[in-house]
Amino acid sequence: MRWIHPLIVFLLAAPVLADVVILKDGRRIAGEVKKSTDGWTITAPDGKVTSVKADEVLRIELGGSADAGAADKLASLRRSVGPLSDIDQIIQRYQRFIAANPNTPAADEARNDLATWEQRKQQKLVKVGSRWMTPAERHELMGQVGGMAREAVKLAAGGQWRDANAIVGQILELDPANIAALYLQALSLYQEEKLVPARKAFEAINAQIANHAPTLNNLGVVSLRQNQVGPALNYFDQAMSAAPVDRIIVDNVAEALAGLKDSDARLPIAKKLSRRFEEQDAALAAQLAPQGLYRWGATWVNKQKYDELQAAEQKIRQRLEELDRERRDRELRIRSLDDQIVATQRAMDRMYADRLIVDNQGNVISTRLPAEYYNLQRDLDVMKLQRNQEIAAIEALGRTAARVKQELPVPKYTGVQRMIGPEGTPLEDHAPAEPPATQPG
Repeated sequence: MRWIHPLIVFLLAAPVLADVVILKDGRRIAGEVKKSTDGWTITAPDGKVTSVKADEVLRIELGGSADAGAADKLASLRRSVGPLSDIDQIIQRYQRFIAANPNTPAADEARNDLATWEQRKQQKLVKVGSRWMTPAERHELMGQVGGMAREAVKLAAGGQWRDANAIVGQILELDPANIAALYLQALSLYQEEKLVPARKAFEAINAQIANHAPTLNNLGVVSLRQNQVGPALNYFDQAMSAAPVDRIIVDNVAEALAGLKDSDARLPIAKKLSRRFEEQDAALAAQLAPQGLYRWGATWVNKQKYDELQAAEQKIRQRLEELDRERRDRELRIRSLDDQIVATQRAMDRMYADRLIVDNQGNVISTRLPAEYYNLQRDLDVMKLQRNQEIAAIEALGRTAARVKQELPVPKYTGVQRMIGPEGTPLEDHAPAEPPATQPG
């Protein structure tokens, strides 16, 4: 008689979709599960009955759990394709799901979904926001959105931001990735000092369109406000490359470079940006010279004002040099006083030590200090007072110098960069091209 291993008999006899009781200690018991008075009984395919208490059970997987798992995966698949705009990618995901979950109700549902997506592909539908539509419908909608965007730009340029924001909200409901609406939204957020969401909105635009100088400039401004010097300088460098000799951008770079700390000025991007600035600033100066405008720090002034400012700056420079000379003289006096204080203290210390003598019996006797000791003490007190006075005078000179530097009628640098406003909004010139039918955008 042919011998058959008992394990094979067990496997052949086991139901395909047996219930499984999973215990808290990690054991798994498969079979027909029935409720008992204090827990559960499990009848295995070979007839063996196992009883477990309710508090020993972690969970019970019913025989239909495979179908339930596939259903959960289908729900996850549907959620994952929601944000996608590439129909081919969506179809491939459904095909992989059906192949991985054969003979399940979820696979049947997935086939129905797949048929819908294949029909959309045949119809060449494209995605706009969360909606799928024909290219003709998209073109019509984009025409409406374009008109709305231009109206929002006009309102924002006129300072009517509340009305502009209302239109921007409507546009983003139709097309969440609309670059014109995102640009205006970012400007509005920046005005409200909401730097993080403003930067995210500008970054969303930068991800969609390359080399848009206003966006790059504004990212530089926001980054610098966030004390992210390296990224800010990088954005300014990209902006100068995208729109060479743009006055606002070049002036912003002048302001940024003037405010760099020594450590930041040594960054490679700072050196690169400085070289580009020198080139473009010279070109900009040549452009503005016929208008009688001259570079003054981070701004431009006419010839008369330039001459006046230079004369005022010369007087201020002379005054600052005088203050600096006085500061150096007082520092010399402090060093001289320090030397005298040390020498006087040493002389006093010697006198204090010399007052102690030893008599014939070996006793240490303290004698009276000489009058000179007290004269030196008075001199020491005077010198310390003079030293404190010199230090106070130097601090006062520093405050005076700071005030003198602010006496220019037009300060060279303010530490503030300019955003490029609604006039920089990317409109139809930067609209994305009509996407292929199988890769809607």
